[in-house]
Amino acid sequence: MKKLLKAYLKSNIKIISLVIFIMSISVAGSFAIMLSEHSEYINHYQFQNKYSSLYGCKGESITSEELKKISNTDNVKSIFYALSFENFVDENNGKITEIEGYNKSILDLNKIKLIEGKYPLNKNEALVFNINNKYKVGDVLKGDIYYKTNDNGVTNLHKKSVKIKVVGILDNKLMRYTSKDKYFVNLDSDIISEKNRLFKVFINFNSEYKNLDYETNKLIALLGINPEKLNFNRDILQTTTFISNRKLDNPRFENLVFSGIIFSTITMIIYSKKRIDDMKLLRVVGGSKNQIMLLLASEGIVIGIFALLIGTILGLLLSLFLINNANYTLASSDLFKIIPKHIHYDIYFSIYTLKIITIPVLIAFIYQLLKVNRGMAANNKSSIEKMIDRIIMVSLINRKSVIRKVSSINLRKYIVYLIVPVILLALPISNYIYVKNAYEHSYSNASQSGISTMYANRNYSINKYDYYIPDYGFTSNDILKMSKLRSIKNLLPINSSNIIYISKGGEFSKLYNNDFNRNKEFEFSLLCFDKSYLTKNSIIYNTIKKDDSNFPKVYLKDKFYYRYNNKYEDIYTKMNAGDYITLRIPIKRGDNIKYSDIKVQVAGFVDSAKLSTYLRNRELVAGIYIEPKEYEKMYGYIRYNSISFDSDDNRKIIYENLRKLIGSEYEFNDINSERDEQNREKEIFFEIYTNLIYTGLVSVFSIFSSLKIIFLMRKNENLVMRCVGASRATVRKMYILEGLKYGLISSIITLSLTLYKILDDYLFLKKVFSNTELYINYYKLVVLSFVPFIIFFGCYFIATAEKYREFSYHK
Repeated sequence: MKKLLKAYLKSNIKIISLVIFIMSISVAGSFAIMLSEHSEYINHYQFQNKYSSLYGCKGESITSEELKKISNTDNVKSIFYALSFENFVDENNGKITEIEGYNKSILDLNKIKLIEGKYPLNKNEALVFNINNKYKVGDVLKGDIYYKTNDNGVTNLHKKSVKIKVVGILDNKLMRYTSKDKYFVNLDSDIISEKNRLFKVFINFNSEYKNLDYETNKLIALLGINPEKLNFNRDILQTTTFISNRKLDNPRFENLVFSGIIFSTITMIIYSKKRIDDMKLLRVVGGSKNQIMLLLASEGIVIGIFALLIGTILGLLLSLFLINNANYTLASSDLFKIIPKHIHYDIYFSIYTLKIITIPVLIAFIYQLLKVNRGMAANNKSSIEKMIDRIIMVSLINRKSVIRKVSSINLRKYIVYLIVPVILLALPISNYIYVKNAYEHSYSNASQSGISTMYANRNYSINKYDYYIPDYGFTSNDILKMSKLRSIKNLLPINSSNIIYISKGGEFSKLYNNDFNRNKEFEFSLLCFDKSYLTKNSIIYNTIKKDDSNFPKVYLKDKFYYRYNNKYEDIYTKMNAGDYITLRIPIKRGDNIKYSDIKVQVAGFVDSAKLSTYLRNRELVAGIYIEPKEYEKMYGYIRYNSISFDSDDNRKIIYENLRKLIGSEYEFNDINSERDEQNREKEIFFEIYTNLIYTGLVSVFSIFSSLKIIFLMRKNENLVMRCVGASRATVRKMYILEGLKYGLISSIITLSLTLYKILDDYLFLKKVFSNTELYINYYKLVVLSFVPFIIFFGCYFIATAEKYREFSYHK
């Protein structure tokens, strides 16, 4: 039996090697993707766990009374707090830096480490989170600290001149990509009376890091705290969520294994077709059932062992490449570069790969036994074979009919073998068309409405967010100078700041806030820019008809996105255009900035749903909008803290031109180099292109390898076709016709899947945004859907060209 097996394997070494190679590729692809994706998420989780802030919720501007309530709440496990300050303004250059009271427990909670110097022991000593390496130990900084106090429910702004000595440098690898320079100062708390102090608070819940959004909202509702003050830790929530969703038995891995099993099973079934005739022959010459069974089992074991070993080695090599080049995580591209690249193997991967090999081998073994025993029990022809006999008996004059019928039979006969590349091609191509259509929709909304330059992110921006706005903001004269540069276009100056809305009592909806007390303070963002872009597209509506008031006019955002029902809900219930409201804003008077209450008129409302449909620049999100002339009326001056623009020149030339015009005291950003929406789009399409290339190569390889086996199986059929009068070109034409039909099936699947995704997305968005329009680029939809058709045609054309000479009865 050993000699028989050895001789059998040797005589069929080519086709067995091909089967082993095909199955090893299936194992390698599944193993590599599972191992690399799992390893990256473990690496990301460990990195986040090492450097992320370990708190559940953060509070800003929390009063002493609110701090006591939070501390006494049952679901709060621990609380850390420090004095809350606004900013430190350097007296030399007007640069603003965030400042916070020193508390070592909070530094430890945020995983911020001291890398140089010492901890502050004396008053006005500070630690610096030094991202840009601008500071060193021993530096003395002179300037003003601005801080808020709460005096019987009224927020006031104060200033104190101080000298700060830098005694230590802090660092955190993760925060380098998410934060800015910051001071942690050991300030004298006596400068603020105890009852008027405001605190920055870090809260941990009894439920640890589960359901942080629920626990935070529960705390807000229980204590009646302004929702703007408390925010759950999104970073730690995302970290714990995505690692919990990356279990080894997750559906994504199971689907990958299932695809590998299907691919390997079809390969083994195709191979079995050839082996069945050989086994029947062995039975005829005297081979027993046990010998046949042992021979088939031994052959399957040999194929399985070699496929498993080769596939695992190839998969490990491929996973090493993927883990260094393919980003499966939520990390930005910059952050991905510094995350460790370690392999994290688990026994589950061996179990998965064993499934990919053993199940197909077992199925093929049972299939071969049944076919061999059935063939020896009765010599009846199958329905397919009988149909071939009838076709051969057809008059040779009607050759086209013969070719068409034989092609139709083979299409049904071999569709199960080629269904994998059919689906493999359809899925990623349909996904690409769907995503491309979605992005085109967002761009077309903007361009068709004439606001493409308004809502799309620019190539460059300059900003003075970190500078003291009243003295250092961009002036109208700066903008005029910039507009005269030919290389600069699509200027977008804006001014965003935080202001306090003083409630009249009862104007907010219950879903937004259930506190109906009068004079309740709510913090909103105020955005100043040209409103013509909004009025042109009816995003501003219900405006006042007569402009006969001398009060500054503002526009209120009408709705907020309520995540629990996936709908936009009203912010206000008792608010109309023409009503007057009170805003508390910071006003500069002399050298001081004080909060002042300003009466303004509601000139109209901003349609939140429509704005979100067109919006592509996150800087334009705000709660209250105001025009430049009204802003100047309210503040007494007009300044802009950010200017975005487009330019075809490179960064160096632009910076040099701007330096000559408006100086250099601002941050200059090349937006294309940042992780903004445009880069996110590029990353999405990079992943799609990678998937397309991978599945495309696997599909083409699958088609060619399946065709090689099919050619062997149909060698006798080709001879019969030649004997009944078909030329070699006719036989080749028959194969190509089959390939076109497989390609057409794949294209129809691609088209159907894409239309389903687009329509499903449209119906969902229609519920959220009532003005959503259905957008389909029919040209790209049809053209790209026929890519599988072209691929199948090309594969069959090339494969049959190589076999052209074999389509002869002389062989």
